[in-house]
Amino acid sequence: MRQAVTLDQLIEATRNEQTPLGRLAAAARTDEELHALGDALVEQFVREAREAGCSWAEIGTVLGVTRQAAHLRFNHRLVVDEGMSDAARAVLTGAGEHARAFGHHSLGTQHVLLATVELGDDPAARSLRTLDLTPQLIRSAIGRIVGTGDSVPSEGNLAIAPRLRKSFEIARDYAKRSDHGDTGTEHLLVALSEAEGVAAQILNEAGITPELLRTELAGALGVEPEAFAPRKQRPHQRG
Repeated sequence: MRQAVTLDQLIEATRNEQTPLGRLAAAARTDEELHALGDALVEQFVREAREAGCSWAEIGTVLGVTRQAAHLRFNHRLVVDEGMSDAARAVLTGAGEHARAFGHHSLGTQHVLLATVELGDDPAARSLRTLDLTPQLIRSAIGRIVGTGDSVPSEGNLAIAPRLRKSFEIARDYAKRSDHGDTGTEHLLVALSEAEGVAAQILNEAGITPELLRTELAGALGVEPEAFAPRKQRPHQRG
């Protein structure tokens, strides 16, 4: 199969940036987008394989993972569904708008963080503002860390960045372990702080540690801090 894009082509395109840090930021953005597009490509053909009657065991064998791992990864895509609170749905909608405004072709943790702080009278948004994180600070950090793209992707044509996908899995886990029911903005926010994406970097630069964020959220929601206790580390599983 012919290689669609070569390393030399990517390097040459990245050199359009004027400064070393600008080129580094562009390279990081390309890395995130390529991972997201790769995920979207595999998902497309997983879906086609399922429609053709292939089992999850067969798909897992091709991908080098277990049947359970394949099912978990591809049968729970990041979508707005009945398992999310209305506020969380609004955050994801706003995050998509922010990604397109920045010219980013993948939806990342940074876009969700920005949409969260703008949500108004929401516990997660209030917690961020109490900790002095503002939309202006987040926008500035996104521009510095990720930069902006040259074109605006069409609506509904955004890939999902791997770290955001991981954040969503973490958020669902928190929601299941709590008495809150649906996955809410508070679960998404805690997950963002743990997923080692751009959002976690922005939070860390602002002096907002995961521990501080959990304490603030627990106070805003009127629950015990144990509701947001760190998850137990699980054995690493490929896929």
